[in-house]
Amino acid sequence: MASFREFYVTGGGASNFLASMCLWAESTPSRIRNPDVPEKYLEFTSVRTNEVSTYRQRIDRNRTQLDHVCDDEYLLSQSKRILPILKKLDSFISIISKPHSHRTDIINNVSELWKEDWSIYTHEFFEFRQDKPDVHIVLTATDLSEFNHLVTMAEDYFAKCREYYFKVCEQNEYDSFIITHNDPCDVISPRIQLPIDFRRLVMDVNDIEVYDIISKLNEIKTGFTLIDISSINIYIGDNTVSYRKIFLENDENEVMKMYDFFDNKEYFERNTTQIMKEFREYHDNNMKVIKNHMSDLYERIK
Repeated sequence: MASFREFYVTGGGASNFLASMCLWAESTPSRIRNPDVPEKYLEFTSVRTNEVSTYRQRIDRNRTQLDHVCDDEYLLSQSKRILPILKKLDSFISIISKPHSHRTDIINNVSELWKEDWSIYTHEFFEFRQDKPDVHIVLTATDLSEFNHLVTMAEDYFAKCREYYFKVCEQNEYDSFIITHNDPCDVISPRIQLPIDFRRLVMDVNDIEVYDIISKLNEIKTGFTLIDISSINIYIGDNTVSYRKIFLENDENEVMKMYDFFDNKEYFERNTTQIMKEFREYHDNNMKVIKNHMSDLYERIK
């Protein structure tokens, strides 16, 4: 029976590092080796910002996406129908905010969305949904009605893509383990049907000092400012882990929870000392980044 595990880590919360360590463990996929950093740290690393980049989706132990051919006639027909709908929705959103390359990526890959996790990008189409609090859309009543209709159709298509992904994994007994930022019910569709064996883990950052750290790291590493802390951790997981315990306190039990969640507990137990050393070094390097870029914050939290 296929298992589905998703770990939600907010931007700046070290999701790429955690993927390289806890998700892949000893089965890290091929990557370009950077001689300036440990082999573990995958295909791209910026020494200046201590940023790493890795695949955050693992299927059947070593896949990063599905390579199967879609045999769902309904989904195939909908992939053609949805393209002008997404383009129209994108044009509406561009009136409200600046164009975003993530929406373009989805439009250009619309027939392939079902093969992997696009949830980090699909939210760009839903930033101005009516169920989002404190968002004012500068559209006429007629345009707003059409906009909401387009959003519903996009949600339904994204949901069908993800549900077909679940189906292929279940048919082939592939486990699907993912680290991403958001729950699929929020960034894909509130009507999505999740598999029976679907479990969530949530990174707890609901702490002002921790929020200051991750928000500044996110700004330094990506150039984007995080939303207010009151909007973080809105998801209810089957379990939670604490950013503070993992990185500031270097808590072995807390780190072990993540390895266990992704079925890598034995690997952690065999390599605990080295793993905890790497977690400490990663956090220390993040603190150096903050010190170099925002010395006032560093003096407050060191």
